[in-house]
Amino acid sequence: MASNGVRGLLAMLCVTLAACGDSATSPQESRSSVEAVRTVAPASSWESWSGPNGDLRVAGTTPIVKEFPEWGAKELWKRDVGGGYSGLLHSAGRIFTAFRDGDSEVVAALSAEDGETAWEYRYQPTAYPDMEHAFGDGPSATPLIVDGRLFMISIDGQMRCFATGDGELLWELDLHERYGRQTRKEEYGFTAPPMAYGEHLLVAVGGEQHGVVALDPATGEHLWGSPPSRVSYAGPVIIDVEGHDQFVFFAPTEVIGMNPGNGEFLWRYHVESWTENNLTPALHLGGRHLWVAGQLDAGTRVLRLPEPGTTGDPEVVWELDNIKQAHWSSFVDGEYVYGSVGGNFSSSLTGIHWPTGEIAWTYRGFHLVKGVMVDEVLYFLDENGQVGTASFSPEGVEIFAANQLLDRVSWTIPIVVDDVLYARNQERILAVSLNPADYEKS
Repeated sequence: MASNGVRGLLAMLCVTLAACGDSATSPQESRSSVEAVRTVAPASSWESWSGPNGDLRVAGTTPIVKEFPEWGAKELWKRDVGGGYSGLLHSAGRIFTAFRDGDSEVVAALSAEDGETAWEYRYQPTAYPDMEHAFGDGPSATPLIVDGRLFMISIDGQMRCFATGDGELLWELDLHERYGRQTRKEEYGFTAPPMAYGEHLLVAVGGEQHGVVALDPATGEHLWGSPPSRVSYAGPVIIDVEGHDQFVFFAPTEVIGMNPGNGEFLWRYHVESWTENNLTPALHLGGRHLWVAGQLDAGTRVLRLPEPGTTGDPEVVWELDNIKQAHWSSFVDGEYVYGSVGGNFSSSLTGIHWPTGEIAWTYRGFHLVKGVMVDEVLYFLDENGQVGTASFSPEGVEIFAANQLLDRVSWTIPIVVDDVLYARNQERILAVSLNPADYEKS
């Protein structure tokens, strides 16, 4: 029997979708070609875990490939790093991330051109007395870059601000010393990334005083705090509900919508699994509809949120126990949600008709896929370290490419910046060329 920790399978990378799907329809067959098929690449930065628009979607004008030739993907560089699940950022020609090295956590800036270290900062975190170690000792939160400052939260809740240029420590703050820490049934340390909203940093601290706080990015000064609440492991999201912004985050037993301007709780909805681990960020479906997923016995539901400016609980459109999600990315397109669907040990790419919860199709072959959408093409990394590309439709999935480039366990979201894909697992970071010139026939 798997332990509670293994069955809980921490969402240490703060991303979305999975649900069980054993039905087998016939998606479009995979294809291979020596010709590079072109799509377009995003802008030249990726400064938060969820990308420039906060939805893991990017678009641009630079041609990039969506198919690799028979000889595979062209690696530009690969370098060793330590453990952890922190995501990758890209800014001003550098890659930023954090990893474990022995007893230390390391925040590092690397050259995007060759992976060489530009600067690094080391510190020794202290594990919570009740922390479980089944999935390593972090770091798990993804940093954030705002106006030349890098913000990173360690596994034990120490927040630090660095200058991106030279790594100078500008300020630091012990979140738990300032705000307290409410306990969780399974404790894996700090995971949720900070987020920028206007002139403020929003941090889900889960304290006795406040659940979420707003800080001054220049100094770390406390600006305001929400009502008290616990926090779970999923990354928070900011969504536009009929012209009104909402900050949506998970506690261990509920999902909460908050006014990101002042911390007022707008609505709450009970979502609980026996592990009390809510791992998958909520997915905005448009309008007042929200996809809220859980793992194990928590199931998945679509909520219709209260009309802005009114009070009341969300309305449940449907709720199904057999759709389960943990910690990988999913996407909405029209009336369909696409992504990995299934449990921790078996999953399939799946299309779901979100107004009804009906599973439209399933496709096996890639386990726990997480990725980013560049226009209509998914650039993905699965748990086993396969890097590939695909596109979705209500009829099925088309796989364009799949290359084994990393090893298990690969849980961190890859990013695409200009004509390069960057990915990491718990051992290495690699850069893969998407430049069509690198795939032209010799």
